[in-house]
Amino acid sequence: MTIFSERLKEARQNKQLTQNSLSNMLNISQGAYANWENGKREPNFELLLELAKILNVSTDYLLGIEDNTPTSQKDELERRTFEIYDKIEKFHNEIEPRIYNALEKLNNQEIKCEEVSEIFNKIIFVSRRRYNIDIQPLVETMINRWIDFEENKKILLELVREGKF
Repeated sequence: MTIFSERLKEARQNKQLTQNSLSNMLNISQGAYANWENGKREPNFELLLELAKILNVSTDYLLGIEDNTPTSQKDELERRTFEIYDKIEKFHNEIEPRIYNALEKLNNQEIKCEEVSEIFNKIIFVSRRRYNIDIQPLVETMINRWIDFEENKKILLELVREGKF
């Protein structure tokens, strides 16, 4: 058996399909399909693409170019998703106290709007660059909710929207 025929059979069985049902989906005879799994023949390009779609695998996987099984691809995607989520959560836990602290200092008139905007714009810049996340709408919402003095609110929103630091 070839790598292709082994992987084709494995992928079909993982989808809990019979040779007959898969051959019907492809509009070919069961015998023609069996020849693929037995390593006697190979599908044309069009049927190879259709097989990959039906079996939810890549053509590279079926042809032996890549070793990732559908399960390992799914596991890798899941692992990356959790990794990204952890980074976002860590970043959120780092920035939220800094944002609230800066807003509180502004309300207490301990620092100026320009100083707060510098802090916020750096945080916004880092979130975009490092995490590809735009937190500017979040920052603007926090400004609108937490700043007591309307004039400070207006100035700070303008400075944050300008994005200067």
